[in-house]
Amino acid sequence: MSTTKRNWFEYNKAKTCRFQIFISLLLLILDTVPLPSLYKGKGRKPYSTRNIVICLCFKIYYKTSYRDIIGELNNHKKELGLKKVPHFNTLRKYMVDPRMTVILGILLLFLLQPIAALETTFASDATGFGTSRKSEYFSVVTKSQTKKDAGTKKEKKKLLQKKKKKDFVKLHVTIGTVTQMVVCAVSTIGKKHESTQFETMVSMVATVFSIKEWLGDAGYLSRKACNLVSKQHGIPYFWPKSNSTSKSRGSYAWSDMMIMFKKNLEFFKKHYHQRSKVESVFSVIKNYFGNTVFSRKIEGQLNELLVKVLDYNLCRLGEVAFYMKIDIDSYFLCCEIEEVTPMSTCVLPQTSHG
Repeated sequence: MSTTKRNWFEYNKAKTCRFQIFISLLLLILDTVPLPSLYKGKGRKPYSTRNIVICLCFKIYYKTSYRDIIGELNNHKKELGLKKVPHFNTLRKYMVDPRMTVILGILLLFLLQPIAALETTFASDATGFGTSRKSEYFSVVTKSQTKKDAGTKKEKKKLLQKKKKKDFVKLHVTIGTVTQMVVCAVSTIGKKHESTQFETMVSMVATVFSIKEWLGDAGYLSRKACNLVSKQHGIPYFWPKSNSTSKSRGSYAWSDMMIMFKKNLEFFKKHYHQRSKVESVFSVIKNYFGNTVFSRKIEGQLNELLVKVLDYNLCRLGEVAFYMKIDIDSYFLCCEIEEVTPMSTCVLPQTSHG
């Protein structure tokens, strides 16, 4: 797909049919991929996994609350094959279910099958999404007080001032630079640094794709990250800091990258510049599906980010198939669920005991 010359007829046709493409691809993958059941073996049988995923994807697509989406689901009940629309509390319950994280990762994995042979260059980054929760913290404020007995003499008194700030959750993604689809995603709390999830993303991508290049900003800069990419026969392109040296210290990939940056900067920039595409992906996700999450529990917030990624990939795969003339149906004929590594996960905060 060329970015310099655009066929506006094809572009307009793909954009105007985005909702129809989204529904058709969602139903295609849900009717093809065998998903694990949500039944725990007690009580009455729950709604099918297919119906729950459809409702949650629609909820994120319309950027609305659990109550408001019920009306839209009733309008599209026949089109989606829903015999009965679940209660909004049922949707809220399944959004915080940890099994839903695995299901979303499996669906994301099978969505990548049509582009498995196209992507060899990958770019990673992270962005934050706002929540409705606020956390409290204390800041030390120095206040000057004048004594009554000494008119000119002042003393400083330290006070603790309680403040509030909005919490946020973080979405770590890796995209393919050719199709600009998200090839793996990890959702965490906002304080998790990008580099902590890099090893997980490399292992996920290596199960499906062959890695030739990996791009990242200074947040991923480390010798360990260079070794992880080099182990998969790829070349790392991480933007160095001002105090970075070319000493290998056990990482020859780091040394080669630093020498390339210092002696052939234009060549380095030519490859590294593709990293800007991941910023475009974040912009599209936030514009299409919102830059906040509605769930109040942290489990629901992290799963909500993964549903945003799934919705984005459904829309993006339809555009890629339209531009590149890819027959998507042929890639979903033989789907095996055994020994599958999901391409997305969430990292819950650890709770302290005692």
